[in-house]
Amino acid sequence: MKNRIGTQLILLLTFLSAFALTVHAASGDYYITGSSGVFTALIDDPVSGTVVSGASGVSIQAAINAIKTDAAGNDCTIQFGNGVTPLYIGSAGIEFNGGAGGSDWGLITLAGRLNSSNGDGTSSAIYHTNGVSVNSAAYIENTSSSGMGFYSNTTGTLTITGGSVKTTGNMSANAVFNFAAGTVIISGGTIEATASNAVSNNTDGADSHSRDNDKDSFRRRNNGCGRRLRLHLHHARKRGQRPDGYPYVHPHSRLRRQHRQLCI
Repeated sequence: MKNRIGTQLILLLTFLSAFALTVHAASGDYYITGSSGVFTALIDDPVSGTVVSGASGVSIQAAINAIKTDAAGNDCTIQFGNGVTPLYIGSAGIEFNGGAGGSDWGLITLAGRLNSSNGDGTSSAIYHTNGVSVNSAAYIENTSSSGMGFYSNTTGTLTITGGSVKTTGNMSANAVFNFAAGTVIISGGTIEATASNAVSNNTDGADSHSRDNDKDSFRRRNNGCGRRLRLHLHHARKRGQRPDGYPYVHPHSRLRRQHRQLCI
């Protein structure tokens, strides 16, 4: 009798062990570390976490795809690097693809710091398509001469709640480019493009810029003439709001002169 119970217990433990090896992370936290084109994705901890299957010493896109498989359509958070030092992915970019049915990814929340110099293909640090929705509080920078920060080609939503999106390239280097019928919501953080539009809406998608947080600042497109005008929203309440919703700027200020020059 004891042997029979012992055998059943061993079989049960074996079954549970096998199940634990195949279970997917639900609303999991993933961390991507590495450099020089070689990256590893871990679960729950950037140092001692469990390595995601198929995501050890691989390209950045292979690490993203491995997370996609592990998350299995559940919401997840992905942190780039340790949160202090940027994760440099070189000339590569990251693609989040929802697949033919648009459900391969759940809601993706981005954190940490990412630096890319991708100027090829979609020319962006992060490209998301086929129904993918992204929430970002990460610090994203693309230093390519024509590279964008976010390229949104989706019916989903891109929501930026904090961090920053920065591009340093030419007139093609939009910080946030909305190419499809999705929605872009910016409620926090800093959006900055050195020579292009901070936010460019190329189709019938919607974009919304919240001014609820006075500490946030961003550069934004204003009928094609506001590329280099930086609006410091933390002064908005003190200076009052203009009828068009922008903060009032004194007529003799540097920002006003800059805006007038660009609109000529």
